[in-house]
Amino acid sequence: MRILYYIYSLPVGGAETVVAEYLGQLRQRGAQVLLVQDYRTESFLTRSLEEQGIPMVTLWPGSGESKLGQTAKKAARGVGLYRRFNKVIREFRPDVIHFHAFPDHMDRLDFPRSRMFYSFHAALERNLSMLGQKNTALLQSLSDDGLTFCGLTSDYAKEIGARFHTDRVLCIPNGLDFDRIRSQRYSREELRSLFGIPEDAFLLGTVGRLHPVKNQERMLFILREVQKSRPDARLLIVGADQAGRADLLRQQAAELGVADALVLAGERRDADAILAAMDCFLLTSLSESFSLVSVEAQALDVKCVLSDAVPEDVACQDCVRLSLDASDERWAEAVVGAESNPITGNLENYDLNTVVDRLMQIYRDALARKKS
Repeated sequence: MRILYYIYSLPVGGAETVVAEYLGQLRQRGAQVLLVQDYRTESFLTRSLEEQGIPMVTLWPGSGESKLGQTAKKAARGVGLYRRFNKVIREFRPDVIHFHAFPDHMDRLDFPRSRMFYSFHAALERNLSMLGQKNTALLQSLSDDGLTFCGLTSDYAKEIGARFHTDRVLCIPNGLDFDRIRSQRYSREELRSLFGIPEDAFLLGTVGRLHPVKNQERMLFILREVQKSRPDARLLIVGADQAGRADLLRQQAAELGVADALVLAGERRDADAILAAMDCFLLTSLSESFSLVSVEAQALDVKCVLSDAVPEDVACQDCVRLSLDASDERWAEAVVGAESNPITGNLENYDLNTVVDRLMQIYRDALARKKS
């Protein structure tokens, strides 16, 4: 089977991590895979695919991290980016194409809609807002012609179906390599030594890029409240800086009197190992379509306190979901207390092998329909 995946690029993020993981697993199952991206980003995900020998085609040269690369990408839209994509399709001859982002002029791609899949990786309305009315209308047209949508949770899949008036929607949760995640652990002592944190400190932390939607500022207020009962509490944030937000967080921490308790670790390849040695994983996001890192924390048996922006399906064990309208005191109580919400999901549903096996069957079914 020949499977083509498309995504804008491979910076470090949830959707990008999933795409990289799936490509590796699909290849291990005997599929011929190809990743098509608009532009190249130098990241450990890109390097990982290269190390595995997984082919990648960049539709437009240049780095998406530079202004030049961004300008080139915009210019390419006007000179036929989709023509490059169609050339790749003709040469690779995929059996299915799975889109993890919306390519320019997707409606002009020469490929049967019945063997096209489109995954949403952000909250639906936020995703459609970023696409704009024109591309949303194109998605509707493609759906009418046979495109299949994929949603990350059952409720999300229902929302997509209602929005696009279609029953061709699959619930495909993000899959994670639990064996790999669980094999990468720092001990409590190792982690605290690594970042100069006192060995007996109560450590709450999070993993995610420094972006407004992640709402890390709220964590500083929660940290201040936690310190009233746990003066030794520290907050460790792992994630790449964006638009100077690291400096903004440091400034706010100083204003709140918690600057000495804040550790900004930046982007790290050992994020899973770091996560395993936290006392509590904290997520205060304004919007989450899934939250891979919450599943990772649960797979590592780390207590989670999450905003209710995280889907209920994802909170499987030892989790507390709270409204962002709840007080800082309420959040702090959940962080240091022993409460947890009732279990509503099965963590094993998010195991990478389970998800990729299902994807392979879905792709086989699509190919069988073609042959029939």
